[in-house]
Amino acid sequence: MEQDPNKARLDSLSKRLGEIKKSQEAETARQRSERGSSKGVATGMRIVTELLAAILGSLLIGWFLDRMLGTSPWFLLVLLFLGMGAAFRNVWKIASVREDSGQDKDEG
Repeated sequence: MEQDPNKARLDSLSKRLGEIKKSQEAETARQRSERGSSKGVATGMRIVTELLAAILGSLLIGWFLDRMLGTSPWFLLVLLFLGMGAAFRNVWKIASVREDSGQDKDEG
C-alpha cells in the first residue's frame, strides 16, 4: 500500500502548528508574569510617593505657618499628624483596589 503524500504533508503541518502553539503559550505566560511584576513595582512606587508627599508636604506647611505666626511647634505637630493620617488613608485606598475591576471596594 502506498501512503498518500498529502497525509504526510498534513501530519508535518500539524506537528509544526503544535510546536508554534506551545511556544506562543509559553510567551504569553512569560508576558503575564512580567506584566504582574511591573504592576507590583508601580503600586509600590505609588505608595511610597503618597507617604512622602503627604508627610513632607504637611511638615513644610506646618513649619512655614509656625515661622509666620510665631507658634512653634504647634502647627508643625498638628499638620504632621494630619499629613500622616492622610498618607495612611491614601495607602489604604490604594491597597483596597480590586484586582479584577480596578475600582475601589467602596465604589461599587
